[in-house]
Amino acid sequence: MVTLNIIKEQYRKMTNEELIHFAENEGLSLTLDSFHALKEEFENRNIDISIIKALQEQKENAESQKEEILQNNQLKEFELSILKYALNQKVKGVSNREIFQGILKKGASPEYAYLIVVNFKDTLENNVQDNNTHIVVLWLFTLAGFLIVLFNYKSDRALILFGGITFLIMGIISLYKSYVHKTKLKTALNNLEIEEEEQNSNNIISDNLYQ
Repeated sequence: MVTLNIIKEQYRKMTNEELIHFAENEGLSLTLDSFHALKEEFENRNIDISIIKALQEQKENAESQKEEILQNNQLKEFELSILKYALNQKVKGVSNREIFQGILKKGASPEYAYLIVVNFKDTLENNVQDNNTHIVVLWLFTLAGFLIVLFNYKSDRALILFGGITFLIMGIISLYKSYVHKTKLKTALNNLEIEEEEQNSNNIISDNLYQ
């Protein structure tokens, strides 16, 4: 196992030129401890540290970008989990008020929960359209697999036949899942419209439900 002391010893054995060359070519790939040891060796030898400063800035920017990407991914995962929760609840006929309270319990801010619920109908309608487009693509995918099987099942082109069968099976499974999802979306949308009609008939202002 390579320890930090071994790394420091390797730095000390390098000439100034080798150390500079190493920093320029390997600096960005070093661990934080190894980089600090390299910086320390530069300072001990009074070598121009501008190279190290430039590398340090690049490393900090790279780390900052990684952190930002990680946060964005976590935010997207959170948003997807909230939308999935809202969809499942609406399929069960749960009211918007109850969904709003449920989103708050999951750690969302009142403003965020409000936007999710208020825009939920538009979100569902967009998802229905996207799902319909996806279904069309899957039918073409499945049809391609069927045609490959149809025209090759008697031939000796086993690899092509296997590919066609794979396309066909994957297409059928994906179509089934998409139609199940479509049913959920339609059910949720229908329950949402029923709730809106009830609110309108009772002269209830929807915004007041989330105060």
